[in-house]
Amino acid sequence: MDHFFANNARVVRADFSRGSFNSEESVAKGMAAACETGMYSADFNLYEQGAHGALSAGDLAAARELLGKMNALLVTDRRLEVSTYYFLSAWEALCRHDVTCAVDQSRTALAAATEAGVPHQQALCHAMLAQASFEHGDRHGACEHLLGLRRMARDMKSAWLEYLGLALEAQFCFFRQRDQRALKALHKALSLGRRYGYAVIPGMRPCMMAMLCKKALDSGIEVEYVRDMIRNHDLHPPCPPVECESWPWPVKIYTLGRFAVVIDGKPQAAGKQAQGKPMSLLKALIAFGGRDVSESQLIEALWPDAEGDGAGQVFRITLHRLRQMLGSEKAIRVSNGAITLDDTYCWVDAWAFECLSDKAKQNSSPFQSEKALRLYQGHFLAKDSEEAWSLSLREHLRNKFLRHVEYLGEWFECAREWDSAIDCYRKGLEVDVLAEALYQRLIACYQRQGRRAEAMAVYQRCRTMFSALLGVEPSKHLRVWAL
Repeated sequence: MDHFFANNARVVRADFSRGSFNSEESVAKGMAAACETGMYSADFNLYEQGAHGALSAGDLAAARELLGKMNALLVTDRRLEVSTYYFLSAWEALCRHDVTCAVDQSRTALAAATEAGVPHQQALCHAMLAQASFEHGDRHGACEHLLGLRRMARDMKSAWLEYLGLALEAQFCFFRQRDQRALKALHKALSLGRRYGYAVIPGMRPCMMAMLCKKALDSGIEVEYVRDMIRNHDLHPPCPPVECESWPWPVKIYTLGRFAVVIDGKPQAAGKQAQGKPMSLLKALIAFGGRDVSESQLIEALWPDAEGDGAGQVFRITLHRLRQMLGSEKAIRVSNGAITLDDTYCWVDAWAFECLSDKAKQNSSPFQSEKALRLYQGHFLAKDSEEAWSLSLREHLRNKFLRHVEYLGEWFECAREWDSAIDCYRKGLEVDVLAEALYQRLIACYQRQGRRAEAMAVYQRCRTMFSALLGVEPSKHLRVWAL
């Protein structure tokens, strides 16, 4: 009994707290204790714990196996166990996107919980039915079951159930594009979660939890608590949020204006290692797009004089050393001679800049343009400008940066926010002192404010830079514009 209750307590603690647990290890320990003591009556509960943990982690294969074992032990007269089994089955069906099955299983679970007279289990079943109904397109049914959950949380004075209800409300509101209401509910939920140390949301798919975590990080809500939740439960959103720098990425790589690698929040020391071939391989991999880059392309870029098997051997050794430096084999995938930097594991500022830039263009969003421009601290791998393989992406990103500075500056100009436009163009020129178009727009802003002396000072600065760096004069068009 001591073995069983200790194991059960560990699982319950993991359920409610920020800590995570290994469901397979938990079941194995429980079964070992059963063999040792001859107490097999708790087997159903052990499989339940394991299935719950597997579903929380998104391990559907393990969950299905454990549900099968639960089904073999199911006794229809034990209505609470019946409810638990169908609750977990509904969760598994939802993870498989079999929404119709999830609705049916949830209804069976709720009926059994009601017959058993266990309010807490009823509340959980209302939560599951709310999710399944919402994804089935039954918004009215989803709201009814969510209200049922909220009423039971109030009547039972359960902060845990209130936390669950608020998290589901936030999820539903985000999908209905009611972002303000969603953020309000999410803030309340995560405040409760931080206060009491909650982390798991029973019945919610890991991808949905990850979506709520990303929304929280984007809005600065309970940032450290949310990062702990992501790390402890190894959450990965369906589409890597490359634009979300605050996500607790295992590896973060900065290439714009500087080259730096941050592993598990710790910057790696610069020095000989940063200049070695493994880091050169990482730079070249990113410069070639980072995804499905051929081994031969990387060898040609970094070891142009190497030949045959020798070149391949050097490449494989360097790749192995790079993976060691990044702290995981998962950081870089190799498939059929193609190399990919895993974007569920690694964040790259150049990728985030491109993603935000594209979204700003699609949505005509000055906010997203500002966010993109803050990422652009300088040109791509500026210190590697002599490397031919870095040139193409550097020019591509530079042109995209200049277009966004112009777009954002023009947006401020149209709004007659001259000082904001001036700040925008000046920041652009801090990064690229040879961008003549930005000098022209900056001069125009000063002239519209009647600040002719400052307009002329900008022109003189342009002349100085062009003469010193290019040995040429600015265009006649700019000179006419300034005068």
